[in-house]
Amino acid sequence: MTGRVQVDPQRAFAEIAEFNRTLAQGLSLLDKTRDRDVQIATTPKREVFRQDKTVLYHYEPMAKREVKVPVLVVYGLIGRYTMADLQEDRSLMRNMLGQGVDLYVVDWGSPTRTDRWLTLDDYIDGYLHECI
Repeated sequence: MTGRVQVDPQRAFAEIAEFNRTLAQGLSLLDKTRDRDVQIATTPKREVFRQDKTVLYHYEPMAKREVKVPVLVVYGLIGRYTMADLQEDRSLMRNMLGQGVDLYVVDWGSPTRTDRWLTLDDYIDGYLHECI
């Protein structure tokens, strides 16, 4: 036994028209947005270590320290740690800081041709070891 799907053509047309209006507004907004208008990774932090392109940041506390063990966020080599701190109301970093976590993050930097011979051992036993 199969159920019949009933579609009201006028309602469907109205929904499609509204979707198209919303999509056009979004595209217009994106077209007007410039890189200088977008601020990401704005949670206050300070550089505490640097070696080559690798940087270790320590975030400024936002609440009384509740967690005794510091947390080190090590983001992947592809992608950036800024994905966890996109904007103030969508930030893993701010959320953890608000819960009293003592927070550090490693930024591997942007790789270039000069990094093509680096191995995982270089990153783990070299750069990451020095950060810790």
